Amino acid sequence: MSFWLFQLLNGLSFGMLLFLLAAGLSLIFGLMRILNLAHGSYYLLGAYVALSVVESTGSLVVATLAGIVTVVGLGVVMERAFLRRLPRHEAFAKKYRKEPVYNNHLGYLAGKAAGEALKAIGGNVEDQARFLEALRKVRFEAPGGAFRFDDKQNAVIPTYLRRVEKVGGKLQNTVFDVVRDVDQFWKPPKR
Repeated sequence: MSFWLFQLLNGLSFGMLLFLLAAGLSLIFGLMRILNLAHGSYYLLGAYVALSVVESTGSLVVATLAGIVTVVGLGVVMERAFLRRLPRHEAFAKKYRKEPVYNNHLGYLAGKAAGEALKAIGGNVEDQARFLEALRKVRFEAPGGAFRFDDKQNAVIPTYLRRVEKVGGKLQNTVFDVVRDVDQFWKPPKR
């Protein structure tokens, strides 16, 4: 009987842990529109601090408060120092006086697509088939233009035709045309 009781308690505690992590991800993404996966690390840090404090003081109350204060403090610092400063496209160009590289844009698209699929299924990633189906249906307007997947699950995005020009004494890629809805089978129109 004690084996099943321990299994039940382990299952409940693990379920609560998963709920806390999922709730944290949902809240962060829902409120800040940033897909931040670091809250699991904060949870681990809080547990480590609490364990260290309970071993040195013997007080569970002091340990719990120390873990909470540590994680809240770190969360506030990270949000103010880093997350608030994540630049939007225009802000990036203004601050750094250059356009973000193409890989930044692709990383944004991947994160946004995953976030939109998670939102569509209410954050429940246990059903992988449902998540993948939601991911296939994702459509949104990104800073670079419309995004969607084709029937072969490849991204369909605008392609920017660029040429290298000297502007202000520096070489840069300058967009001279945009081709919308470019997929893997796209062919240029015949002239």
